[in-house]
Amino acid sequence: MDLSVDPCDDFYQYACGNWEDEHPRPDAYVSFDWFSERQAKILRNIRQYLQANDSMLDPKPVTHARVINNIILKHLLRGRMRPKSTPKSDKYDTEDEAIDENEDNSGESKDEEQHSLKAYKKFMIGVMKLLVNHTDPDIKVESFNEQFEKAASITIQVSESLSKFNQEAENASKSANVEDRLNLQDIVYCTARDLQNTTDTHLAGNTSFPIWEKLLNSVFEGIPEAQLNLQDEIILTSNSDILYLKLLVGYLAITPLAHIELYIWWNVVEELILHTTMEVRRLYYEYYKTMNTADGFSSRTLYCTGTVNRLLGMAVSYAISNNNFTHHTKPKVQDMLGYIRTAFEGLVRDTTWMDWSTKRSTLQKTAAMRSLIGFPEWILDQQRLEQHYHGLVVNESTHLENMLEEIQRKNIIKLRRWRQKHELSWETLPTNVNAFHTFQENAITIPIAILQYPFYHLGLE
Repeated sequence: MDLSVDPCDDFYQYACGNWEDEHPRPDAYVSFDWFSERQAKILRNIRQYLQANDSMLDPKPVTHARVINNIILKHLLRGRMRPKSTPKSDKYDTEDEAIDENEDNSGESKDEEQHSLKAYKKFMIGVMKLLVNHTDPDIKVESFNEQFEKAASITIQVSESLSKFNQEAENASKSANVEDRLNLQDIVYCTARDLQNTTDTHLAGNTSFPIWEKLLNSVFEGIPEAQLNLQDEIILTSNSDILYLKLLVGYLAITPLAHIELYIWWNVVEELILHTTMEVRRLYYEYYKTMNTADGFSSRTLYCTGTVNRLLGMAVSYAISNNNFTHHTKPKVQDMLGYIRTAFEGLVRDTTWMDWSTKRSTLQKTAAMRSLIGFPEWILDQQRLEQHYHGLVVNESTHLENMLEEIQRKNIIKLRRWRQKHELSWETLPTNVNAFHTFQENAITIPIAILQYPFYHLGLE
């Protein structure tokens, strides 16, 4: 607070005037607020926990999390996708290396957009050259400059086309009648064959581009629990989604498949850019610096912590979960939600602008609303935590493979549960400094990470 200001003259300055002095924005952030600060604090606590020595009492997933954290840190220091027989010296100072945390290119002018595109294309060509050279060090990449330029242009062109299709579909969705959307009138039910026939109508000359059955069979391949029968399975989609798929199929039908494959592989590279080589990361850092005035990068150790948190979130959440919260804080939060619910129900009953049938539906929904508070209590049960990560394999010599295999393991579990009745579960991590209302679940999620000052412990339950 800035007590030197009269709140009647400038209440905001009075209430928040000294925030920037007391909480200076770190170079690693484009913007900074209580959410950012508390999230950074949670990550620092987790980092300390992951860097500690293992205990005989630690669940196996926790020890796996520590191993992965160490692997990522060593990988960032080493800067190689895999070891080579002859180490190559690198003049880049690893101690100064930083990792991207956030990026915001919204609201660009035309000139800024052109500058951004030019810098991005330069970055793409540089990365492509490095990856080709890494595959075969004897290749003289400079002799293929024209091909690299063409490859980058093709990738950008495909990306812009897909972005245009997505925008058209979004515009179509917005132009639909609001009441129809609220009443789910925009929902479309169809089989894979119906979808194929619909998207084929967008092609010239009564041709066909068979893709959807092949795609669905590929997704569920090796998942016997799915019991896929595409003749009878009903796909739930919408008119705007179908418009996008029509435009997509029309584009795929006239675009060389090599261009599509190039675009897909570039997206794979870009998604994993910070997990490849030091040289590639440096190119990304240089590109980032041309686009942002703020540093926007955090330390390697915090980046490692964040990556482990995303991969093994429940194992990492073990570090901030405890029985004291379950027995003392959680009941207070449950009571607080109960008071809010009671007050809301009173407002609904007393309001005069709702008819009784609407009031009844609202009260029924309120009564049925569920809450997830703190963390799943099974995290503290070593056997159940280890069961949650059943099948997890960690190799101490490979980082990228560890990450991809864990993502694949999670996806397979989701696909195997496709036929099972959906049960309420945590869709966010307990380490997330935020709170959520999931309208599909009619549920409120309040992670333990947000139950800290200044969001909680103010005595306002």
